[in-house]
Amino acid sequence: MKHKMDWKRVGWMIFAFMVFVFVLFKTVENTQEYKELKSQNESNPVTAIVHDKTAAQDLLYGKTSYMVLLHDNLAGKVVRNLDIGQRAYVEKEEFDKLEIGDTVSGYIIDGTFHNQEDLKGEYSSYYIGLIFVSIFIIGYISYWLSKIKMVTSFFHRMEQKRLFNSLLGVLLYGLFYGGMLTGLSFGFYYMGQMAMNAYDKYSDEDRIETTAVVTDHFADLDVGRYADSEYFLALSFENQANETVYVTKEVTSHAYYAYKDQPVPISYHEENPYKIFLQETSWKDVFQIMTTNEMMIYYIVCLITVAMIYVFICWRRYKKTGSYFRAKKENPPLSK
Repeated sequence: MKHKMDWKRVGWMIFAFMVFVFVLFKTVENTQEYKELKSQNESNPVTAIVHDKTAAQDLLYGKTSYMVLLHDNLAGKVVRNLDIGQRAYVEKEEFDKLEIGDTVSGYIIDGTFHNQEDLKGEYSSYYIGLIFVSIFIIGYISYWLSKIKMVTSFFHRMEQKRLFNSLLGVLLYGLFYGGMLTGLSFGFYYMGQMAMNAYDKYSDEDRIETTAVVTDHFADLDVGRYADSEYFLALSFENQANETVYVTKEVTSHAYYAYKDQPVPISYHEENPYKIFLQETSWKDVFQIMTTNEMMIYYIVCLITVAMIYVFICWRRYKKTGSYFRAKKENPPLSK
């Protein structure tokens, strides 16, 4: 009896093979282009003149990013709206040493100045894409290897050995719980950063109070479906050394609409005037921060942590008593 050919399945197999060949070819081609582009980008070193200095501070973590401005009339602008070539990110140590008129090193790419920090951001997108593409390539190859009788028989023989099962179990548990703990560790790290930022805001150590002028403002109300809207105030003030300081600070929507057209009471660290805080915090600001999508992720991290601790306690109780649940205390007999 002849078996009827499943042309639908054959069609999907041919389609999957064509996709595999196309992805593999494009991966090799993009890798070659990336190497050539990287070599060309970094073969023409140049310098750019520092016209001014500024910084940007995010909302939740208080992280300050330092940058130099490479054109005139950019001081006091929201840095979110500045393009590569107009500004260049630098490390804090270099930022403190640079003065107006100094130069920073970089490269000319398509007529635009890029420094090393800019190139790191562009190169990282290539590696992220390569990781996702590699998952498909490895998965496709693994699928066809599983169809080879010699390969399947080898793993079948290894599966019958206790050592193999033990090692496989340790590997799978290690990958699962290792990935889980790594994700939770990152979550708690960023929550720690938020806690430190809150502590800095409400501590009075080496803080100087002043009033800043809003030189520019910007609201991004269409960040994405699963992202929050972002609000920025570009602030300018004079520090104790009578130097003008420019900072772009991310704020809540309540603070944005309250201050975008009037002076802002702020405080800053005596040692670092680019680390600033709004003096007044409304309950609306706290509510808006606590209900952001990013905070929702941290709530989930806390719930998963509590669940894992509970599972661990139940597992320990099972090892000791043979039951996952705490034994109920029996009522004492009634006295006659």
